Amino acid sequence: MKAIDCLVNVHMGDSAPPDWLVRVKEDYFKGGQDFLRSPELPELIDAMDAAGVERAILMSNVRKRPDRAMRYAEARPDRFAVGVGGLNLLRPMPALRDLESMTRDYPVAYAAVGPSFWGDGLYPPSDAVYYPLYTKCCELDLPLCVNTGIPGPPIPAEPQNPIHLDRVCIRFPELRLCMIHGADP
Repeated sequence: MKAIDCLVNVHMGDSAPPDWLVRVKEDYFKGGQDFLRSPELPELIDAMDAAGVERAILMSNVRKRPDRAMRYAEARPDRFAVGVGGLNLLRPMPALRDLESMTRDYPVAYAAVGPSFWGDGLYPPSDAVYYPLYTKCCELDLPLCVNTGIPGPPIPAEPQNPIHLDRVCIRFPELRLCMIHGADP
């Protein structure tokens, strides 16, 4: 049986890592230097094949086009799709136009947000600032993946409390919603 890896970061080595990511690498994952590398396409496919992963969704950033994830998805649509993050919900219209454009130009599997990772890290998913994104995802029939649970980096966790999704599910029953990391721990 083959697996689908639903969240793969292939861009970790494309720029200097923020301090919090270095802490996650060292404190949580005890990772070596490979943790902060960006694999080349043949290397990624070899690693997937060795692990029994048939397809993967590569994280992309709506503000950095084209990025490594998009290039890989274009080169190997049989193996890759993209998940789109980097959405500035405080100025939503440009981000939503870019998201819609990406769904036309690339094999987009979902949009993604990490409540503790954007803005000041204090907007839970129940906040109205997300409503334009929820509406756009419903219009596009595009799933939305939301980081939930305690974040690895030492940043506020409360915005990622899964109870905030309760109100979202009630107000947006058409929204296909997925919890990234399953509210761990």
